[in-house]
Amino acid sequence: MTILYNSYPYWRYTPSKNGEREGLFVGDPLPLMVAHARKYHNCKENKQPCAFVIEELTESDLPGPSLEDDLPVFEMLHKRLQENAIDQNDVHIIMPSINFNEQYDRWCKDNNQNYVIKNTYTYPFYFLTLQRKYEHVQEFNYKRNKHLMSLNGAVKPMRLDFVNFCKQNNLMDNYISLVDVYNTTQENIEPITLDIEADDLIKDDKIVPKELMANSWLNIINETHEDDTVFFTEKSWKPILNLQLFLYYGTGNAQAYYDNLRSYGFKLYDEVLDYNNDPKQEILKFCSTPLDQIAVDIEAVKEKMLYNQQLALDTDWQTKYHKVIYEQISNNIGV
Repeated sequence: MTILYNSYPYWRYTPSKNGEREGLFVGDPLPLMVAHARKYHNCKENKQPCAFVIEELTESDLPGPSLEDDLPVFEMLHKRLQENAIDQNDVHIIMPSINFNEQYDRWCKDNNQNYVIKNTYTYPFYFLTLQRKYEHVQEFNYKRNKHLMSLNGAVKPMRLDFVNFCKQNNLMDNYISLVDVYNTTQENIEPITLDIEADDLIKDDKIVPKELMANSWLNIINETHEDDTVFFTEKSWKPILNLQLFLYYGTGNAQAYYDNLRSYGFKLYDEVLDYNNDPKQEILKFCSTPLDQIAVDIEAVKEKMLYNQQLALDTDWQTKYHKVIYEQISNNIGV
């Protein structure tokens, strides 16, 4: 068996100033394609099993950003596979988005594209295993002085809507930031900073402001994607790792996030939060509850919070899920 491994095509196709893959930009999502295509066709001619594996664990944009050739990264990836006559049955892609199959189906239909990727897999725990390397809150604090927190780097429409909602409802005395690392809206805003300035956030957005997290109850999550992409970044894992309640606001499909967290063994805090309610109404209801009453009510979910933290910290996600994917790939090509 031959596995032709291609890692992080999105990172390789887009300039990056931070992260462990700093400087990997080469302008081609599959820079090893020439050598791999030669080896692939040699395997096929000799009737040897061969898998063409593409692994992208950190980005889930589809079709992704465009560079000077005006082709989005995923379209370029598609084009390279077609040009080199890689059989779709031999192509395996590992993506971080839970609903990649749905995204891929829609993209092929909308762009009149033939399928060139037959085998798809999801590994959503890259950012959890990365976030575990940072400090986290270790002691449960009942005496918290803030109802909620929401730390946001980039300015995006739903994040801006959230901040305006907080301003309109006198909630800005909580831990709320909008740093303006970059801005996808047409609005000019004054950055709101608490724990970290924009330049520092660009260097490392995984930093944990433990004091703020230990001193606030509810983390409002505005995930990276505001469309229907279901993609867990560090924004989802920080409250779990730091003993906070959480509620999704800036996503296109919050229920899909909750459902998938449950499917991976995490517990929701239904005793104190209504996850089916409009998040704005739920935030107002929570923030109208006195802090000393929340400290009493929290007993109903404290064990769940501790359980979720330990599940996130103690599970070997890579062995349990990532390793299994490669076992499935081996099985799919008859090994």
